[in-house]
Amino acid sequence: MENKHAGPWKHTVCYVGDDGDGRQHMSQSEILASYTERNYPSFLVERIYADAFRRESSATGETYPDATKRLLQLFDKGMLVVNYTGHGSTSAWAEENLLNMGDITKMTSPRLPLWITATCDFTRFDDIQTSAGEQAFLNAKGGAIALLTTSRVVYAAQNSILNQAFLRHIFSRPEGKRLRLGDVMRLSKCDASLATDKNKLNFSLIGDPALTLAYPDYQIQVDEFAGVNVAEETNTYPQVKAGSKITVKGRILTPEGALAEDFTGTVHPTVLDSKEEVTTLDNRGEGLILIRSAVKLSSQAVIRFVRGGLSLLSLYRWISIIPMKKAY
Repeated sequence: MENKHAGPWKHTVCYVGDDGDGRQHMSQSEILASYTERNYPSFLVERIYADAFRRESSATGETYPDATKRLLQLFDKGMLVVNYTGHGSTSAWAEENLLNMGDITKMTSPRLPLWITATCDFTRFDDIQTSAGEQAFLNAKGGAIALLTTSRVVYAAQNSILNQAFLRHIFSRPEGKRLRLGDVMRLSKCDASLATDKNKLNFSLIGDPALTLAYPDYQIQVDEFAGVNVAEETNTYPQVKAGSKITVKGRILTPEGALAEDFTGTVHPTVLDSKEEVTTLDNRGEGLILIRSAVKLSSQAVIRFVRGGLSLLSLYRWISIIPMKKAY
């Protein structure tokens, strides 16, 4: 199976955290997000933590409409992985319906992520009623390429350990090769940290176990940044002034690190500003979560820095013509 819809979605990973329970779910999501940024910096990490958005109350209950709006925008653009931690049911994520059956049914993007749902009952496939997780997989126009998900009640502490094992294997490259989803599930459940755990038995893989995700495994080597040679690891990137225009030069490398001499395509730059400390809103009066996150500035061909300081330039290459090779 090959997804030919190229674009930066293939290196976007989103972590979604529920509120309540003394900030437990958001804290667990932040562990995962920080782990990804620290160990796999080529991926762009998006965070949607419920308490970072304004909560609204009505006759039908409480909701986070801006959080849901942002989540649906990301589903439409596409993601490689979306990872939810928190309360859930067979029909929705969170008491506030961060994502529900109606949202899933309406999804139409062909850029399908792997869904990891550390929540109760989301894919109860042996019930007479179709669950939200099943609907995400069965939706012919959008939803999920596969799910690492639950069919019964599960528990937050054990979920977090299994979720961390999932990430270690999803992004790993043993012997230079990406793992199939069936191997990700198998190795995660057999992880030494879960040797005596029974909670993991309520997690299932919904999807093709032989499938490998559409990882963007071709690499981009930056050789020159704003006129300065940065090809060597010991070289430092220069600071640039606010409002200035810079030129970035580099090379496209194969997954093995060799020069891709037959590359023809387009590079999509994403520029992130310096990391800022952001706190959640404490909608439930349980305390704040401190988040260090970078703000996306631009994805234009002419790269502009709005401010100076430590920034991240993420480059995604779109291969339009490479004879006799698959494009991911």
